[in-house]
Amino acid sequence: MTNNEEIIKNYLNFRNDIKEQTKQTYYNSFYRLLKILDTKADIFKLSQKTILNKLEKLEPHKKVPLLQILKLISEFYNKRMNLIESSLLENKEKLLKAKNKEVKELLNINELKYNDIIKILNNPKNDQHYIVLYLLLNASTRNADLIIKYVKNKAMTDDKNFNYIYIEDDKIIYIRNIYKMAKTYGQKINIFNNKKLLDILKKKKFNSYILINSKGKPYNHDAINKYIISIFKKYNRAYKNVNQQLIYKIVLNHFENLQDYKRIQAIQNNRGHSANCSNSYYSTKGNRERREEITKIEPLF
Repeated sequence: MTNNEEIIKNYLNFRNDIKEQTKQTYYNSFYRLLKILDTKADIFKLSQKTILNKLEKLEPHKKVPLLQILKLISEFYNKRMNLIESSLLENKEKLLKAKNKEVKELLNINELKYNDIIKILNNPKNDQHYIVLYLLLNASTRNADLIIKYVKNKAMTDDKNFNYIYIEDDKIIYIRNIYKMAKTYGQKINIFNNKKLLDILKKKKFNSYILINSKGKPYNHDAINKYIISIFKKYNRAYKNVNQQLIYKIVLNHFENLQDYKRIQAIQNNRGHSANCSNSYYSTKGNRERREEITKIEPLF
């Protein structure tokens, strides 16, 4: 290794499993680290204590990405950096504690509770409300996940630029190709056995979107977010700014309080927060970026 530019570029060229945007983030973090260290020398010639001393005054949210890229490149070059790894874990824990505190505060000030969501699901004002709530609860969906085409069968799902839902043997197959963590976890498949959702889908036309606006057009990402917020306002004006992220936190918090760890794992797995959940089956088919992931735990409803 002759210089730091080669160090980072060799690593990024090797990482063909990540997006260009992620590569740019890593690159920027690496050079931000070098600027703080105030060095042009090979970064591996600096002692770990020297590096940590330079980073000491940084807040955890600023320190973690710098330690993270250093850990990644050190592993790539087979350099042992135990102190760096320990500091990274310590700062990640600090971030997690701060985030958990923030979530608890958010949940405490919001009027909407888990049981309120269930009441709305059991008595929705229309079919679209039921679809949205059902998928938020059972598939931990984000906004893009809810842009879904209803198709006749699996043969109609080859185009990976769409999310799909179809019926097979009176079971509902929900396929996600377009969602936030798709690059990491590949295609996700959920299988539901719910009569109400089944009956709703059977009324729809094939090759149509399951959620449409008042003009009959499918929602885009931003419009879906606004639509979710508007749904909850229709049931109680006190339910303000209830989006998919808040629903996810409410549901996760509910099962954390119950200490239902199997359900927690399934929820996180659906969300794309864990790659190796024990309750999932992975079919790599020779391509780890496009593996199918089938959540085995039964849906809530």
